[in-house]
Amino acid sequence: MELTLAQWLVIGICTVLILGYILGYYYNRQQAGRILAWLRSGLEKWGSVSVGEKLPGMITGGQLIVKKASEPFQRIEAVYLLAPRENLFFWLFHRLQGRGDELVLKIILPKAPKARMEAKRSWRSDFLYQGQGAEEKWAAFLARHGRAVFHLALRREAPHLFVRVYLPALMADSAGAFIASLSELIA
Repeated sequence: MELTLAQWLVIGICTVLILGYILGYYYNRQQAGRILAWLRSGLEKWGSVSVGEKLPGMITGGQLIVKKASEPFQRIEAVYLLAPRENLFFWLFHRLQGRGDELVLKIILPKAPKARMEAKRSWRSDFLYQGQGAEEKWAAFLARHGRAVFHLALRREAPHLFVRVYLPALMADSAGAFIASLSELIA
């Protein structure tokens, strides 16, 4: 049996997709282990860390929770989401959107804060601010961690502090140092 050029092309594309799946899956498993160790070591300073529920759908990532966190926090929920490297088309689309491995922190404070602040990265890579109350602290925080931060919000309703960051830029430092910087924002 002789194969046509179109059939060889389909076989080639399938081979690339299968190899991409295997390599992406393997890389994400390794990355998840590194992130889990990095994040757990940073959260242990604030209390007993437990593993959260399995994330729904096709999301690769995990969840760690500190249910009874020490001051100035009451509860910390950390969710890390990995880029979908197992599917080359989804991964490419993800990268074209400027996204990669992310960390989302949802922090509940003992008391609702008086100030409301929010900073979001705009499409021009600068930050758009809303609210008032702690502009100097926020400017200092964003000067230190700004290249990793996508969204940072302090609000009266729970979770009181919401943070979404780009993990590779953040992992150069310890998770504990980043969370300690967050505690200074609300102190």
